[in-house]
Amino acid sequence: MLNDVIGDLLPSAFAVALSPIPIIAIVLVLGTPRARSAGSAFALGWIGGLLAVSVIVVLVLGAGSDPDSDDAGISWLKVAIGILFLVMAANQWTKRPRDGQESKAPKWMATIDTATPSRAAVLGAALSGANPKNLALTSPRPRPSPRRGSTKPTSRSPSPCSSLSDR
Repeated sequence: MLNDVIGDLLPSAFAVALSPIPIIAIVLVLGTPRARSAGSAFALGWIGGLLAVSVIVVLVLGAGSDPDSDDAGISWLKVAIGILFLVMAANQWTKRPRDGQESKAPKWMATIDTATPSRAAVLGAALSGANPKNLALTSPRPRPSPRRGSTKPTSRSPSPCSSLSDR
């Protein structure tokens, strides 16, 4: 049971943790004069932002995690979020620097040199909360429903964390 939960959460957790934005930000924060306190504050802010996004997504899309639910509103909301991602991708593609042009650093990177612990915490929360990828990765996924006439859940591919006895 616990292995299934961990196996279901690991891909999303790795995708969120290995995002390049927090890695770049924490490296820059650790280069400041107040590296120890600002780095810890950034990490706590990042976790707080992810927690806030997760709570909001579960509250808004919680009904979508029921496999027997046929709520059309949830489906249309997911379609709208997907279209929003496509529009954002097209916007970033058109704003990319052309050959020979130098790209500008984001504004938040310029403020990291003078980051106090409170500013680093706010920056961590803002970067994790405003990242649309985190919105998609923290959305609840429907669990497989049992087959009709059976109390055993449908088969699914084993997770890397499941033991041989679980298969």
